[in-house]
Amino acid sequence: MPIALVRGVRHYFRLEGPADLPWLVLVHPLGADQGIWDRVTPLLTKRLRILRYDLRGHGGTDTTAGDCGIEMLSRDLFAMADAVGARCFSVAGISIGAMVAMHAAATHGARLQALVVSHALARLPAPPDGWDARTAVVLRDGMAPVAARMVERQFAPAFRATRDPFIATVHAACALMDPRGYVSASAVLRDADLRPLLPSIAVPALVVAGQRDPMLPMEGVRAIADAVPGARFLALDCGHLSPVELPEDFAREVGDFIIAALA
Repeated sequence: MPIALVRGVRHYFRLEGPADLPWLVLVHPLGADQGIWDRVTPLLTKRLRILRYDLRGHGGTDTTAGDCGIEMLSRDLFAMADAVGARCFSVAGISIGAMVAMHAAATHGARLQALVVSHALARLPAPPDGWDARTAVVLRDGMAPVAARMVERQFAPAFRATRDPFIATVHAACALMDPRGYVSASAVLRDADLRPLLPSIAVPALVVAGQRDPMLPMEGVRAIADAVPGARFLALDCGHLSPVELPEDFAREVGDFIIAALA
């Protein structure tokens, strides 16, 4: 598998699509890996050159000591783009991946051509038991309980009822990951507050929400679009992972948006 040594960390990545097309970098959510994009990349590569990679502690990328911060993951994003020669690019992320993308757009917008924020909040409220208690449970009991809850919370009930085989793939990616990697990345959700940065984002932005997302209130996602100048808001009839539940719709909307932004 392709590995890039980026800032001292081995990152697993994939490149897809013709080399002469515009770049799009895809950043996955917490507890997943780059495989979350498997259904949309064959559709997007008709118009875009895709870089997707595993975050620290996820998939085939190294787990590093200590907590991750949003700045760390944002620097990783640009270092990965540098490693494959993508000087200017668009970026699309889900959840924590979207937070990384927003931070990147706010701090290094000159390199970005378009931004797609999917199923994310600019500031996540703490869970009822608190972030530290939740991560302590993961370190004690492993990833299996988290993976089981994730399937219940991330997919719309109607999609779960289809028993789509990709649900098991998403579950397995979470269940098999290093608990230390999950805990380290969870610190971003605990600590990051991107609300002050949103008005400074100057690149074209598309904000995607799921009308049936069991995890995030749609009005919270819409608040990102309201705060980013000129951003477009899109609500899809799905849960928390539109690239899995509605890959054709996601790829069409994202592809059309990026191509229009580049025109």
